[in-house]
Amino acid sequence: QGGQGQHAATGRPAAPGGLTLLTVETRDVQPCILEVNNFTSRTGLSVESVGQGEEWHGYRTKVVLTLEKLSALRERLGPDAAAKELVVFMDSSDVFWGGCEVETFLTRYRELVAQQGAPIIFGGEIIWPNAVFEKDIQIPEPVAPG
Repeated sequence: QGGQGQHAATGRPAAPGGLTLLTVETRDVQPCILEVNNFTSRTGLSVESVGQGEEWHGYRTKVVLTLEKLSALRERLGPDAAAKELVVFMDSSDVFWGGCEVETFLTRYRELVAQQGAPIIFGGEIIWPNAVFEKDIQIPEPVAPG
């Protein structure tokens, strides 16, 4: 259990509303988000890298390790607190923090949830250098909003 002002699952400083930042990185590298723009010192948060030292078995590894971490987080926090925890899962080796305050991030998240009615927000990219993957999956053409 974290002390007063600390996150119960990690012992790190607690973010308003309960915030856990996760990434999966099996390689022995420091995530760019932590190295660039002083993320940790400016926000008081860190990104927990799930998978350090684990063997990479393709992209399914991210899903399996993330599910294991989320299950462990739910067990440590308990179901009620876990239901209120905002978990941000992100790439980390090529992601940079833009500099917004944590409260601004949380406010914008809450606004999107209120506007769209769904608590899960997913962003994706269609940049994939893996030719084998591209043969296996048909990538749809982007559709203009409207």
